[in-house]
Amino acid sequence: MIVALVKDRNQEIMRRILFRMGRKDFMIFTVDEDFYCYVKSNCRDVDYALVDVLCFQMDLFNPYIEFSFQDHYFPIVVFNDPFPDKDTRAAYWISKNKFYSSRACKDGGVDLFRYEFLALEQILNDPVINCHVPAISFCSDCNENGLEDNQVDLEDTRKKMGIPPSRFCVMKYLFERKGRKISGDDICIDLWNESSQKRRQVLYTYVYHLRKAFESHPEFGFSIEHVGKGCYQLNVKQKNAST
Repeated sequence: MIVALVKDRNQEIMRRILFRMGRKDFMIFTVDEDFYCYVKSNCRDVDYALVDVLCFQMDLFNPYIEFSFQDHYFPIVVFNDPFPDKDTRAAYWISKNKFYSSRACKDGGVDLFRYEFLALEQILNDPVINCHVPAISFCSDCNENGLEDNQVDLEDTRKKMGIPPSRFCVMKYLFERKGRKISGDDICIDLWNESSQKRRQVLYTYVYHLRKAFESHPEFGFSIEHVGKGCYQLNVKQKNAST
C-alpha cells in the first residue's frame, strides 16, 4: 500500500498520479496527525510514503528520521521540495532514505520499488504535471486568457460538427494537448479516474466517432492520429492566412 500526505487542494492530483503508476492500493491524507497515526499503526502494510513538503517544516520535523525508527522500515518520497533540479528531484528524494537509514538497503529497501520511483519521476516531469505537483497546466501554450478563449471556440466548433457532449470531453482533452502524443491510459485516468478495459473501449469508440466527424468537416482542419500503440495525437491544420 502507498500512503500519501498532501494539501487538501492536491488530493485529486495525487490520485491521478497514483493511478498513472498503476496503483489502486493507496490512502491519501490531508491531516498530518491522521497520516502519522495511521502509518505508525499500520507500518507493515505500507510499501512507501509520499509526503508533501508543504505539510511540514523541514527545519523542525524530518519524516525520514521520524520513520527510520519504525519496526518496519519503508521508503519515503518527499515532493514539492524546491531545492533539487527538476531532472534530479526524484533521485534526490529517494537517496535521502539511504542517507538517514541504513535499513533502506535491507531486503531490497528502496531498490525494491526503483521502477515505480522511475515512473514517478517521469510523471512529475510530464508537462501536464509541472515540477511542483500543484502547478497543473492543461494548456501550457496558451496566454493568460487563452484557455477560456479556446473553450469558447471549441464549443462553437463542437456544435457545428454535431459532436455530443459525451465525446466532447475527449475532444477537449486532446485539443488542450494538441500536437502531443497522449496514451489512452492517461486519457482514461485523467477523464474517468480509471483505465479499465471497459473504459479503454469507450475511449476507442469516442475517438472513432470523433475522427469520422473531423473527416466530415475538413474545413476545421482537425485530425486524430494513432501514434504508437494505444496512443493518440490531435492535430489542427493551420488555415492559410491569405484565404
